[in-house]
Amino acid sequence: MSFRDICGKAYEFFVGLAMAGLTCYPRSVPGWLGLALIFGLLEHSYISIDRWRSYSTWTYVALLIPAAFFLLNLLGLIHTENMDLGTKDVGRKITLILVPIFLLFKGISADRIKKWMTFYLIGVVIALNWNNVHSAVNYFVTGESHHFFGEHGITQMHIGYFALHLLVAIGIVVQRIFKHHLSKRNFAYGLGLLAIYIIFNLILTGSKMGFLTLLTMLGVAFSLMLIRGMGWKRVSIAVLAVIFTMGLIVSQTDYLADRFSRMTVDTPIDPDTIESTQARRMAWICAWERFQETLLIGEGTGDVQSAMMDCYGEKGFRGPASENLGPHSQYLESGIAVGVLGSITVLLMFLIPLVRALRSQHIVSTMFFLSFLMACISESMFERAMGIHLFALGLPLMLAWIEFREEELRAGVKGM
Repeated sequence: MSFRDICGKAYEFFVGLAMAGLTCYPRSVPGWLGLALIFGLLEHSYISIDRWRSYSTWTYVALLIPAAFFLLNLLGLIHTENMDLGTKDVGRKITLILVPIFLLFKGISADRIKKWMTFYLIGVVIALNWNNVHSAVNYFVTGESHHFFGEHGITQMHIGYFALHLLVAIGIVVQRIFKHHLSKRNFAYGLGLLAIYIIFNLILTGSKMGFLTLLTMLGVAFSLMLIRGMGWKRVSIAVLAVIFTMGLIVSQTDYLADRFSRMTVDTPIDPDTIESTQARRMAWICAWERFQETLLIGEGTGDVQSAMMDCYGEKGFRGPASENLGPHSQYLESGIAVGVLGSITVLLMFLIPLVRALRSQHIVSTMFFLSFLMACISESMFERAMGIHLFALGLPLMLAWIEFREEELRAGVKGM
C-alpha cells in the first residue's frame, strides 16, 4: 500500500471518528477533524474540476448560505459592545464554511458516505448504552427513575442537542431500512429494532420539541416510503410499532407524562420558575421583544445575552435570569444579533436543501434538514460547537447524497 493510500485510509478513519464523536464525545470532534485535515492534504487527492462542474446550482447555493450567515455575524462585530464574546462566536461559526467546502473539495463517494454514517450510528449506540447503564446504576443507588441523559451522561450535551443527534440517527436508520427491505429483509428487520431502540431513548430524554419533530419526520418519511414503492402493509406495521412504543413509554413513566402534559396546558407564568416550558415562554417573550426593537441590524454579535438579561430584569423574570437563559431559538438568536437577515439566512440554510431533498424523494436528507428546521425553533443550535459540528459535517454528506440520488433518477434507477 502506497503512502498516498495510507493517508487516504487515515483521512476516512479520522472523519469517521469525528462522526462517532459528535454524539459519543463532542469535545473530541475538533481533534479528529484536525487529523483528518492533515491526512486529507497529504493524500493529494481532490475532486476533479469536471465533477465540481457537475454539481447542481442548488448545491452551490446551499454552500453559499452558511457563508452569508457567517458574513452577517462578522459584520455584527462592527457595532458590538462585547468584542471578546462576539469574536469567539464568529470563530465557532467559521466551521460552517470550512468543513463542508473541504469535504466536498476532497470528494465524497457513496462508499465514504456509507462508512461515515456507520461511524455516526456507532457513536449514537455507544452514547445510548452508556446513558442507560448510568441510569440503571443511578436507579439502584438512589431509587430515582429519571434517565440521566444530556449533560449528566457520556455526551456532556444538553438534552435538546442530544435529541437532535438522535433524530439524525433515526433518519439514517430509516434510509437503510428502505434500501434493504426487499434484498435483505432480516437485516432490515434488525434495523427496525435499532430504530425503535433510538426512538425509545429519544422519548426518555423528555425533549418536547424532539418528540414533535420525531412525529413530523416519521410522517414525512413514511409518506416518501409509500411514494417510492414500499408496501403499505410494511409502512402500516412500522407506524403502529412507533405509536405503540411512544404511548407505552409516556403512559408508564410519570416524569414523561407530566412533562408532555405541560405542552397542552396554558398555565400562568411564574416569574421565579425554571421549569423548561415556562422558562422558554419567558425567554421567547424577551427574545421577540428585543428582535422587534433591533429588526434591521440587531444588537451586535456577542450582545444577545446581555440584551436578554436586561429584559429579564425589566420584566421581573427571575427564574430565567438565575439560569442565564438565552433566546432558546436560533431564529430569534440570530435576529437579535444581526437583524432580520440573520433569521432569514438561518431559515434558508435548512429550507432550500429540504425542498430539494423532497423533490428527489431522498429520505435521510429530508429528515436531516427537517430536524434542524424544527429544532432551531426551540434551541439555539449554532451557538454551541456541538450543533455547529453536526451541521457542518452533515451538510456536505447530505448534499453529495442528494446529487447521487438525482443521478439515479436521471438514469431511471430506483436506488436510494
